[in-house]
Amino acid sequence: MSLWDSILLGIIQGITEFLPISSSGHLTLFGAWLGASGHAGDPYRFFVVMTHFGTLLAIVLHYRRDLARLVVAPLRTLGRGGHPLPADTPDLRLLGILALGTVPAVLVGLFLDEWIAGLFERPLPAAVFLAVTGLILLTTRWTAPRAAGEAGWGSGLLVGLAQALAILPGISRSGSTIAMGLAAGIERREAARFAFLLAVPALLGAALFDLIKIESLAAVDWPVVLAGTAAAFVAGWLSLVWLLRLLAREGFWRFAWYCWAASAVGIFAILRGGG
Repeated sequence: MSLWDSILLGIIQGITEFLPISSSGHLTLFGAWLGASGHAGDPYRFFVVMTHFGTLLAIVLHYRRDLARLVVAPLRTLGRGGHPLPADTPDLRLLGILALGTVPAVLVGLFLDEWIAGLFERPLPAAVFLAVTGLILLTTRWTAPRAAGEAGWGSGLLVGLAQALAILPGISRSGSTIAMGLAAGIERREAARFAFLLAVPALLGAALFDLIKIESLAAVDWPVVLAGTAAAFVAGWLSLVWLLRLLAREGFWRFAWYCWAASAVGIFAILRGGG
């Protein structure tokens, strides 16, 4: 992989991680076209992990105040002998809801990892699941205008189940989690905030889990990897800001058209090439 390939893929990861068009689907398809397999020993797998780390940094930067409160509230409560301050109660509740919402992805990652890893090694499942993402996004055309409220225990678990589904290549994490949040009655910007806060432990855990499985880093071209990571961070930050503005205009569902078009092009190219 050349330096320019890594920057291009980093930009693709940064844009598609937050826009509801599936970063895993795009990186799987582009990786296949570059001849990268994504096996445990393949340097491309490490590259993908690092680009995900770049987009994780974009989330941390944007929601740094929320994350700081979620870290400080339990520490301050422990320092008071388990008696929270009234101001910390909402943050402790949100932390509990986020923990509950993380459980489905953890269970899927632990028990279905080998099967899911096999899907990432072939481009066809990613192309097919992109069409499924389009269907998920289309539902927000009707749920978004009715959405109101904050994440609760039930809605948080539902969003967590959607995040677990997004482990599949081609299923957009942001698309599925925000769509589920809207369907569960969460206000648009709050649905995005909860979805991206929920993504922090999921992305961090997935990155660490994948790093453990990588057999060797001897073949890693560090300048190429770091360039891709930086590109993913910058593109991710910009696309996250733009997505939040887009949600206010209720245009989220229009990305369905892109997903269907990308799915059709991908499937056609794969079948024509015999891959």
